[in-house]
Amino acid sequence: MQFVIMTPNRKAQLEALGRIVEAMSNVELNVMLSFSMMAKIEIGVIQSMLAGESIGKILAMLESVFAYKVKDEQLLKPFSLALDKLRKSIKARNDIMHSILFVSDAESIHRLKISKGGNEMPVKWDPVDVDINGLNKIADDIMYANQEFIHFFTQHFTV
Repeated sequence: MQFVIMTPNRKAQLEALGRIVEAMSNVELNVMLSFSMMAKIEIGVIQSMLAGESIGKILAMLESVFAYKVKDEQLLKPFSLALDKLRKSIKARNDIMHSILFVSDAESIHRLKISKGGNEMPVKWDPVDVDINGLNKIADDIMYANQEFIHFFTQHFTV
């Protein structure tokens, strides 16, 4: 077994991936808190109800409950826009995190996305190099979308 020595590039790659993980965990927490504030149900109950659900499904449920609870048409569009920004940033995160990653001493991470192919090719391989700046941008986009979402939400609901 060969151990990879921690090099500056490798350290920066792992830090960027860690930023993505941290940003996403903050999104998940804020979405749960938003459900709790809107439904006026304690956070533990919300977490129990939504445990194991995908973030996409949870956002769809939140959007549905928001539309039910909020009768002001003026708020529905900005809320949908805030969710769309979250969804877009989460998709970029998923494209990285649900791939096979090769972290090395190179300037970029090698990402291999495997997906279902057609009849001719049952598995489709999509190799892409992602540089550290690209990874940090994904983390930043998630954080900014999360901040906009929670800012919008806390303007209209209280704990």
